[in-house]
Amino acid sequence: MKKDEPAPTLTDDQILAASHRYSAVLSKIDDLFSKAGDDLISGTPATVYLKRMGHRQLSNEDVANLIKGVGSDEDKQAFAGFEKAQRAMTQRIKIAKAKGVILAQAEITQPEWRKRQETPSVWKPEQINQVIDVLKRIRV
Repeated sequence: MKKDEPAPTLTDDQILAASHRYSAVLSKIDDLFSKAGDDLISGTPATVYLKRMGHRQLSNEDVANLIKGVGSDEDKQAFAGFEKAQRAMTQRIKIAKAKGVILAQAEITQPEWRKRQETPSVWKPEQINQVIDVLKRIRV
């Protein structure tokens, strides 16, 4: 997201739904990985081999390339929706009055928050679920 680009306005329920849809896509990433060619995986041929053997984790870039390359239209929509939800989640916490309480309850440290503030794409679905759960509990 560019600095001058406004964050999308999504409700907490929309953010949570996008997170759940993306989690469902991630659950079938192994199937997408088996269908994909090596050109969709980042790294040297040796790194690609290690990723195929399961000795190295797929990076966020790899996951995005797999979804965009061999995912269904529904998978691609879930990925795009999750990207919007990540930006909206960052904006939602920025404007919250009890930011420290929310982060502490969601077990997100200040360094992690600063990283997510600078780069919203590092939010993970389970972290978004935790934050939304906290927001609903404390009704902020």
